[in-house]
Amino acid sequence: MEKKIFLDIACFRRLYHNESMIEQVYSSKFSSRIAIDVLAERSLLTISHNQIYMHDLIQEMGCEIVRQENEEPGGRSRLCLRNDIFHVFTKNTGTEAIEGILLHLYELEEADWNLDAFSKMCELRLLYIHNLRLSVGPKFLPNALRFLSWSWYPSKSLPPCFQPDELTELSLVHSNIDHLWNGKKCLGNLKSINLSYSINLTRTPDFTDIPNLEKLVLEGCTNLVEVHPSIALLLRLRIWNLRNCKSIKSLPSEVHMEFLEEFDVIGCSKLKMIPKFMQKTKRLSKLSLSGTAVEKLPSIEHLSESLVELDLSGVVRREQPYSLFLQRVLSSSGLFPRKSPHPLIPVLASLKHFSSLNELNLNDCNLCEGEIPNDIGSLSSLERLELGGNNFVTLPASIHLLSKLTFIDVENCKRLQQFPALPATDKLEVRAKNCTSLQVFPDPSDVSRCRLWDFVLDCSNCFSCQDSSYFIYSVLKGLEVLSLSLSLSLS
Repeated sequence: MEKKIFLDIACFRRLYHNESMIEQVYSSKFSSRIAIDVLAERSLLTISHNQIYMHDLIQEMGCEIVRQENEEPGGRSRLCLRNDIFHVFTKNTGTEAIEGILLHLYELEEADWNLDAFSKMCELRLLYIHNLRLSVGPKFLPNALRFLSWSWYPSKSLPPCFQPDELTELSLVHSNIDHLWNGKKCLGNLKSINLSYSINLTRTPDFTDIPNLEKLVLEGCTNLVEVHPSIALLLRLRIWNLRNCKSIKSLPSEVHMEFLEEFDVIGCSKLKMIPKFMQKTKRLSKLSLSGTAVEKLPSIEHLSESLVELDLSGVVRREQPYSLFLQRVLSSSGLFPRKSPHPLIPVLASLKHFSSLNELNLNDCNLCEGEIPNDIGSLSSLERLELGGNNFVTLPASIHLLSKLTFIDVENCKRLQQFPALPATDKLEVRAKNCTSLQVFPDPSDVSRCRLWDFVLDCSNCFSCQDSSYFIYSVLKGLEVLSLSLSLSLS
């Protein structure tokens, strides 16, 4: 096994950058680990921070060993040179000797291949094709495949007879796929499916017999309508990415995914409901819902210790059918009810317990005065706070307690009149562009007392000329900084 792994790393260096790839292609994790250690002891490779490195001269030696296997490229165990691969598939000279093929083109090319060559490659374990557009897809793919990555895959589905029992990763980015297969396929070793930007994809497969799937990426599949309900059975799923799947309207009502870490439905503009994450889901660190039509958020309080990034920008906006002036007149006369509570209020109220939250995005949520919790300063790990495009007049004073904050965005908050004291951090960027009602910024003397090494302020189209000049002068006079960037509109 040591020789196989050595030649794989030498010929397919682009893929074998860490140990996990070796474990994917070789069935025995224990044996592959021993083989890697043996190669390292012989100084044929080095391992640092789980990354595998091989000296250029040693790599060339490995490639030369493969070239010496057979004068005919189709008789060699590994193919990684463009001309050799094109020769095999245009002349149909593939044999059972081929175990791996890697073709990485830096620009998209078109070609006419005889894909019947696959029928002779019964030992093919690894197939990687990038940036090749073919007019006809394969009628056959070897069942021995453990790793399959083929961008611009030409067929509408995988071959019906394809049953790769040992397959661990399937990637068909920018493919012509409209469905992977019909019915169920038993793929117990499959851990990753990536069909990103396959714009003809309309439905996902039945996941019932893919119990160990850990990663599902369908980003940019704009015509995907149906997500099979069996997705709720994927208890080992870690990454669930449906970003910009603009045609999806529904997902399962609840999931019990214990290992789920990332859930991304940004840009799913027709999605009105996301699943309820049950109590088993305690590892979710990234929840991204921006640009969806979600009307009500499920409780996420049990994620307080795991959630690191929360993006709710543009989510569950409260409608404003009348102008604010008309609303005030009608409300004061009793002819129009006062505004109902914002649908985000229950979620925002629970955020004080989220000790691990690093990024919070509430841009364009139509939040009004008093709807940002006063205790937001209790988010002890918060580094990025985005509140742009909202309707509040002031910000909670507790913001100055955010000791790790490095970025705050209130752009286009046109009713914001007063800015609270800033946190005492080493680095801070404040974006307050187009806050046209802003009258009170933190006292420059307060800013000067902060231990800011890098202070960036963009308040274009905010202050009057007199206010901005005084603020700049006071900050420059009292603040010792290595980098000070002020962007102001003095018109």
